[in-house]
Amino acid sequence: MTNALLRALGVFYAFGGVLVLIRLDQARLLDNVYAALSGGPRFKHTVRAALLALGGVLTCVGGVALAALSDRTTPLMAVNTLVQFGWLGYAQLRFPPENDDERKSRQQTISAAVAYAIALALLYWMQSSERVLLSNSRVIDVLLTVLLVVMAAWQAWAVWRSRMQSNASLPK
Repeated sequence: MTNALLRALGVFYAFGGVLVLIRLDQARLLDNVYAALSGGPRFKHTVRAALLALGGVLTCVGGVALAALSDRTTPLMAVNTLVQFGWLGYAQLRFPPENDDERKSRQQTISAAVAYAIALALLYWMQSSERVLLSNSRVIDVLLTVLLVVMAAWQAWAVWRSRMQSNASLPK
């Protein structure tokens, strides 16, 4: 029962990570329009795009690792938790909410990050109390590595491409 619950949670996070990445790709068009209207891409927007992309990639790969009950799950989720809270700290400094919709969205993001941290703590507790045994499979490790590299490269290319498109749309 515990394994099935963890696998289901892993599938949820894997799909959630993919949805975040798709949504980020859609938002890049609006970011490019904003950059063109405001004189070009700003460094803080590139940092935002990179942190959000990294969080999406880690959420997806961590979810796949959890669904596979891999022993790589805990470190992946731990790094992702740091990235998520790092983003929230950066967002508070550089992108404070300007209206009620943005405040609501930020609160939902905070709630999701806290829920993720709780899932990590629960997984760690289950592991340390031997309620779940995560496997050390070389095949799963290779698959996770390939997935992480491919997704990270895709997102790095997308962030770079968006920045180049923003620069290209500026008046000469």
